[in-house]
Amino acid sequence: WMPKSCCLAPARPARRGIGLLICLILAGVAVGMNTSRLAKQSRRTVAARADLERYTRQLAPRSSELYVTWASSYPFELLSPFDNLQSFADFHVFALSWPQATPVQQRLKQHFRVADIPRALYERADVKMIAEKDLWPLYARYVEEHHGLLVEIRPAGRAPGLQPEVQGSMRLASPISWRGITR
Repeated sequence: WMPKSCCLAPARPARRGIGLLICLILAGVAVGMNTSRLAKQSRRTVAARADLERYTRQLAPRSSELYVTWASSYPFELLSPFDNLQSFADFHVFALSWPQATPVQQRLKQHFRVADIPRALYERADVKMIAEKDLWPLYARYVEEHHGLLVEIRPAGRAPGLQPEVQGSMRLASPISWRGITR
């Protein structure tokens, strides 16, 4: 037996209802804000994918050409297996970063008979680089230090509409070729 003054009275249903309503409102606001953020991000990604596809079409890659990409100059992360990848069918890309040691990239070098990528860039017209302007002096310095040769840049794009810095909503570099200059 317990006296009535000792018993804990259950919370009033009205208080529980108000607390639950506040929680539901806050959850709804959070879901709405997150959905809005994800929708904006999705629209930006779709636009960037379209820009990348348009850039690659303008590039008009040929099956006899090898494109060397350096750093984040070509945003591969935008490619989706659900996109129409027809414009990439003849686009042979060698990534001048960690994937270059993979078997796929090694087979690509063998297919194009390239033993030394930096040398091929300045000796062969069918090997082109896609790199941002900030990286050009680094390549030139590398060739000078390792091959004892000065190099100069020459545009390699066939499409006159390619802009070197901004293509739509993203920053893409126009392809370039190099020409060796003896000292």
